[in-house]
Amino acid sequence: MIGSSNNMMRTVVGLVSLLALANAEAHGGNVTSCPCLGDKTKANLPDPVDCDYTWAAEGKCVETVNLKSSFTMYPANYGENCAKHKEPGQEDCFDLTKTPPVEKTEGAAHYCTQPWCYVDPCACDETDITASDYFSQPLFFSYSTCGGKNTYSEFTNALNPVGQGKCKKEATDCKTACPEAFAAKDMCKSADTKTATGDCLLTNGKVCSGHSNSNGGTLAVPLMCAMEAEGCAAKAENMTTCTSAALKPHAAVMLDCLGALQKKTLADNKTTCCPFFKDMLNCRGQKCVDYASVQAKAAWDLAGEGNAWSKALKGMAMFKEQSAACDDISVLGSEEEVVAMIATMKPALPKKTTATKTTDSGTEKAATKAPAATKAPATTTKAPTAVADFAAQAQSAPIMAMVAAITMSVTANKLL
Repeated sequence: MIGSSNNMMRTVVGLVSLLALANAEAHGGNVTSCPCLGDKTKANLPDPVDCDYTWAAEGKCVETVNLKSSFTMYPANYGENCAKHKEPGQEDCFDLTKTPPVEKTEGAAHYCTQPWCYVDPCACDETDITASDYFSQPLFFSYSTCGGKNTYSEFTNALNPVGQGKCKKEATDCKTACPEAFAAKDMCKSADTKTATGDCLLTNGKVCSGHSNSNGGTLAVPLMCAMEAEGCAAKAENMTTCTSAALKPHAAVMLDCLGALQKKTLADNKTTCCPFFKDMLNCRGQKCVDYASVQAKAAWDLAGEGNAWSKALKGMAMFKEQSAACDDISVLGSEEEVVAMIATMKPALPKKTTATKTTDSGTEKAATKAPAATKAPATTTKAPTAVADFAAQAQSAPIMAMVAAITMSVTANKLL
């Protein structure tokens, strides 16, 4: 009775396995966790051509691209759904000495009779997803979703192991594609992380060109790391508090000093006024001001738009006057000085590397390309006057408001 029961159990298990396979073949793979691509496969196959081979799909065939064989014409519905797909170009499955090849009736390799189909690795949880090595467009296949076993890859292509097909969703935004470009501490940890971030911005130009261009294009990474080293982000966050504190000790002279700056007589009042302007500039960071000017200029040259360069241009005459009059102030004071600084930074850029991309035939390298950008006019082209004036007013408004508030506070204290 025990032996009879065991035989019955094996029979039931066998029937269940056959039913599972039949179900997979009927429904195009495991429809809940790993469906076959079905008609979507056609978008990644070559255009079908007329053919009259016995394995043709309704009189249509497609030609394989990377298959090294004396015969490369395959059925046009190759890999669409779960099936024991014909392999007329494989000598393991067909007799290639015949014209056209003839399917072997004995001695064929195990994989020749195993069902499989093409799948989307991002919509499949099978562990045997493998990249196709037949066609130029990216395709991935699975045997297990159809109840089969992949013995093809391990015997025919050791460089394309079973299960190496992974989901690689294209990023829809730069922060997802290159997160380090938004986290300066991570990006600037080492020369390798800087280079990797620069390469990432270049290779993901479709979603990162805006972020890259606004930060200086190819200068973006070295500039952002230079700003990180100077603590520019922290200074910017603390700007209001720092400026307010810096203004108070100079409340009695600041209006006279601003007037001297405007009249270009700062050199005659340097003892009184230079400490005021130095304290103000140190809140932002003198190097940070320079880097911001370089960043704005580089971004302007790339895209020819934005107010950052207009603001920088408007303030340079004041910075030039302060730098000339005050021993402790050294800030870029002209467009020519900014251009010269850009020239010194370019040799320090990370070397461009080659980007690696995966194709059906394996892994190949392609030279990285900088994201396309619209060049602005010549290097010395000035921003529109109206835009610059508006930007300067907007930039100076918070400071002037604090000046007025502190002046009123000082006056009120005197009245008391």
